[in-house]
Amino acid sequence: MLMDFDEYLDRLDLTSLTFEQLYRCRPISLIKTGDADDDGNRIIMPQSALDRLGYVHIEYPMQFQIQNVSTLETSYCGVLEFVADEGFAHMPTRMMDHLGLEEDDLVLLRRTSLPKATFVKLQPHTADFLAVSDPRHLLECSFRNYVCLTAGETITVTEGERKYYLDVVETRPADAVCTIETDCEVEFEQPLDYKEPVPEITWRMRALNLDAFADFP
Repeated sequence: MLMDFDEYLDRLDLTSLTFEQLYRCRPISLIKTGDADDDGNRIIMPQSALDRLGYVHIEYPMQFQIQNVSTLETSYCGVLEFVADEGFAHMPTRMMDHLGLEEDDLVLLRRTSLPKATFVKLQPHTADFLAVSDPRHLLECSFRNYVCLTAGETITVTEGERKYYLDVVETRPADAVCTIETDCEVEFEQPLDYKEPVPEITWRMRALNLDAFADFP
């Protein structure tokens, strides 16, 4: 007896399907203008990628492992849009630098699913971050540019015209975690350039419970 289409989909194990694709990398600035897009870890992929992902069981927000084919250096990212030219993926400059990529180098993208972040430890590069009036609000806004965080990488947070760089010292429950729609405790280490005794302001910044982040594709 012939199966109808709905029955076929019920029997098909979509979780066994995957997405792996090679792309030439290019800076996101060639398509998008503005620091917000270049500061995060969301990339721009071709429309064909979205078409293929439609046949794969995916969890939202979309998450990918990205790998430098030459060095095997890896990181994790989300997706911003599907408007890149066929065969290319556009990514933030800091991500390219971290992976040791030059324009038109090959990268391998794999669909993945990271655990929700429960704890993140950050270390500011400079002591002026201690003067931020509302670090919780700043991080909640800035983390919207980051679908995931990976221990050992550096992120950028922006307050007005001022940029702050923070090293991701530790993440739980894994070395790479998803930061979207999760309640996450954030702890700070002393800034890299801090030399004086730790002021009282650092104690109120020791632990922040961030509210659930907004939903993104």
